[in-house]
Amino acid sequence: MKTKIIFSLFIALFMISCSEEILDVPNENAYNGETFFTTPAAFEEAATAMYSPLLHQGMYAREFYFIFDLLGNDAAKNFPLVGGLLDLPLYTHTPNNNEISYLFNACYKIIFRTNFVIDQIENWEPLNDTEIKQRDRINGEALFLKSYAHFLLVTLWGDVPLKNTVEDHAILHDERVSKVDIWASIETDLKNAIQLLPVSYDAVNEGHATKGAAVGLLGKSYLYQKKYPEAITELSKLTEAPYNYSLAPSLDDLFVNEENTNETVFAVLHSEWQGW
Repeated sequence: MKTKIIFSLFIALFMISCSEEILDVPNENAYNGETFFTTPAAFEEAATAMYSPLLHQGMYAREFYFIFDLLGNDAAKNFPLVGGLLDLPLYTHTPNNNEISYLFNACYKIIFRTNFVIDQIENWEPLNDTEIKQRDRINGEALFLKSYAHFLLVTLWGDVPLKNTVEDHAILHDERVSKVDIWASIETDLKNAIQLLPVSYDAVNEGHATKGAAVGLLGKSYLYQKKYPEAITELSKLTEAPYNYSLAPSLDDLFVNEENTNETVFAVLHSEWQGW
């Protein structure tokens, strides 16, 4: 009898050890939407990540200035310039130009990150009024940044792939969408962002997108589409309460001094760099 009991126990342990479930161990070092977005702080971190491509290659850390200053003859080529940068002032650049490719890719990086946050924020169940405001504000920032990236794409390339959901980014060879549809998406996102964003922030959060930034970009979008009455209506709002924008007294305040002025609607801020 003792032998039978031991043998039965052995069989039971053997069956348990052979279960495939024991091999299904979660990777504690891997994040996904369900494991990362568990606290308001995690959403704040994701919101910060939405802004970071603005300083990626092709954007405001370096190439953005090269591209548009050289194409606009605001800067002249000189001997330190190499590679694709030399093509820009001569207008001999091709679709393979590295700097322009960096810009194109950075725009879609912004769009992917914003779509990811918008997708995940739907699962956030705020516990109080503070979290409700925080959720709405982050959602508004995501809509603004996505609109800005689409604005750059449609004004620079015309018909481009429209990425409005996370699933859209899984399509590697997506078809171009008509400019009309791109502009419609931009307008819709900005109108929603205006409802969600605050008018201003404290000094700690300076640089985040504001309600005024969304209004300004919507007005600019109307202007680029030659919807002049709509542009006037939207941009005129920035001259009235609750906004306090005004022209800077000197051009030096915009291009020499480091601080933002009342003329600044949205700015990509840089930390002081102690490099060469």
